[in-house]
Amino acid sequence: FHRAARALLALPESGASGMTLGEFARRGRFSAYFHAHFLTPMVSAVWSCDPVTALRYPARYLFRFLDHHGMLTIGNSPVWRTVTGGSRSYVDRVVKQLA
Repeated sequence: FHRAARALLALPESGASGMTLGEFARRGRFSAYFHAHFLTPMVSAVWSCDPVTALRYPARYLFRFLDHHGMLTIGNSPVWRTVTGGSRSYVDRVVKQLA
């Protein structure tokens, strides 16, 4: 999947710009298991959408996002940073300043 997605990004934009994620997946002949346990959950989580909507996203747009965030590789992914104490810690500070 990662290799195929990066290959699509390497194509000229006019060639595959209208292909949806669902069309890409059908052409790639990815298994039902892959769809159910990797592709759809990942896209649904990234875009906060249901699985049907996820498959309608333009593939190139999605892959560009995934590539920029290090999600089209197995290794060498960027280290994600988190806020100590979670988002609640800074939200509470902002609310206190606004009160």
